[in-house]
Amino acid sequence: MPFTRSNPPGPRKPRVLFHGMHFLAKEGERLIRDVECQRKSDGSGHHAVVESVMGGLQTPIHDVTVVLGDRETGRFHRLQVFFKNNVRLDINKALPHGRVWRGDILVMHKKEVRHALYTDVEDTAEEMRCVLRAIRVVLDAAERRGLSRVPQEIWA
Repeated sequence: MPFTRSNPPGPRKPRVLFHGMHFLAKEGERLIRDVECQRKSDGSGHHAVVESVMGGLQTPIHDVTVVLGDRETGRFHRLQVFFKNNVRLDINKALPHGRVWRGDILVMHKKEVRHALYTDVEDTAEEMRCVLRAIRVVLDAAERRGLSRVPQEIWA
């Protein structure tokens, strides 16, 4: 099951901003957005404060780590996909797959799995392929298994 973010992080800690690719349901557009990340108290990484970008906690925000293998380069791309899905939310027209998904989707690069170190998502063709592939993997898993059974991490 994907992790459901029920509470924003506690007291303010030093913060940094990273770019994430945001697919907005209501506006039907894709934007590169600054996402605030707070440094963890032990200094091991960052916690992405996606609630500020995705509009609070009225609808739960889920997240899944997607690890994509690139056959040509032999590299792996780790992406963190944050999403909302609810029948009361608008259909996301920013998704190019012609699927019906209700709610926003935000994708960020994850540099390291255990410590949640993030890097910027750039608006390039290669980056867009990775982001869309990660979204497709998450949507496929949600359709096949149901939203409550999407695993915490997916390798594709």
